Amino acid sequence: MQNSGMASENSQRMEKLESHVAHLEHQVEQLNEVVVEQGKLLDKLKKEIQRQSGSLQTLELESVRSNVQKPPHYQ
Repeated sequence: MQNSGMASENSQRMEKLESHVAHLEHQVEQLNEVVVEQGKLLDKLKKEIQRQSGSLQTLELESVRSNVQKPPHYQ
């Protein structure tokens, strides 16, 4: 009888552990999807920053060129 009771207890413990493992595997999959999406967003934002940085540099260069006063003998 004691072996039967231990087997039942072990079986219940095993089922509980399997349930926890299944839940954790699901959470890992969900977190992985979030990480992948964040990686894509990060790449997109990096490209946008590079594009805006280039535009800003162009505008600053144009501003500097337009504000430079040429000496009178070059006009």
